[in-house]
Amino acid sequence: MNYKENRKLWAERVAAFQASGMNQLQWCKQNEISLSALRYWLRKSSTETECIIESESIQFATIDVPGTHTNNSITLEVGFVKIHLASDFDEALLLKAIKTLQRL
Repeated sequence: MNYKENRKLWAERVAAFQASGMNQLQWCKQNEISLSALRYWLRKSSTETECIIESESIQFATIDVPGTHTNNSITLEVGFVKIHLASDFDEALLLKAIKTLQRL
């Protein structure tokens, strides 16, 4: 059995256990499965569910705060790349960024 098949099998087993209303020991005896294996997969499925929930709840936003931008600035926009330059930008850094983008 390959990894994907094993994960699918255990996802089904964990769901069956949770729907059974039995305690872990009872369910394992009835299904001839080791208690340690069930506990491992319960922990694993719990951790994966938490990760999925956390990653789905993260949202990023851009906020423009008035007064934080100087009037002496410029934004360069080429394709999907935007570079915002303040009046006191570092010319050497800009050149390095442009060279890096050219290699992409």
